[in-house]
Amino acid sequence: MTKSTKESPTNDSRNRRQYALLEFPGLMTHKDRATQAKHWLNHTAREVRRPLMTAIAGGSLNGGLLIAQALLLAHLIDRTIFKHQPVSAQLVPFAALAGVFLLRSVCVHIGNRAADRAGLAVKTRTRDTLVEHIHALGPAWSTAREPGALANTVVDGVEALHDYYAQYLPQASLSVIVPFAILVIVFPVDWISGLILAGTAPLIPLFMVLLGKGAAALNERQWARLTRLSAHFLEVLSGLGTLKAFGAARAGGAWAGAAPPYAWRPCPATPRAAPAPTPRPGSARPSGG
Repeated sequence: MTKSTKESPTNDSRNRRQYALLEFPGLMTHKDRATQAKHWLNHTAREVRRPLMTAIAGGSLNGGLLIAQALLLAHLIDRTIFKHQPVSAQLVPFAALAGVFLLRSVCVHIGNRAADRAGLAVKTRTRDTLVEHIHALGPAWSTAREPGALANTVVDGVEALHDYYAQYLPQASLSVIVPFAILVIVFPVDWISGLILAGTAPLIPLFMVLLGKGAAALNERQWARLTRLSAHFLEVLSGLGTLKAFGAARAGGAWAGAAPPYAWRPCPATPRAAPAPTPRPGSARPSGG
């Protein structure tokens, strides 16, 4: 029997929707954009897999050495304080502890260097691709958009990718590897403590996910405000020549330095849930808040 190559109605409708979104980006909903962004982030992570794996390996070794450090400290405290043994009899554990400190510093250095390489590679590649794409679209497309929004995306938006690849992705992997290694060590020593850790540890990522969802919505709102602020700043600067010709350059400089009213009206929960985006140079916050 030959396998039918006809696509199911569900897959066919999904493909038609994807083609429509590519042809008319204005039809994309917030969920479509989030899905597309997640797909792009995962695809880009595969392109820098080697430095990311090096960073995760360095962090995992550092976590293992941290467990060894805790065991050595417990051994030294038990021997010297509770069993009143002389410090001179513990030279070997002290030397091992010093070696653990040295190896941990090496692992942290290697992991940080690899993570920075991954973030730098993503930033450079993404910024070059964006600039080439903007040039390929031509000046007619660029002039129809706000220059401040484009500059904010190419500079600040791409710069924010560094923390995602250099910090978030390695730490997300380590948040699974290191607690599991701790459980493996704790269970044979004290199974009650192991059960407590096993029961409470999943609550930490759960609350982090809940906090992250709220912070993502607030951060997106702040990003929109920052984009409008950048557009306001560059548009005023672009008109300073005309203002100078009419003798109003001083007033134009004051307008460029003052943020519009909507720029500094953040949600009260934003500082508690996530840090607000850093203002661009020259956009001083009014004293009235």
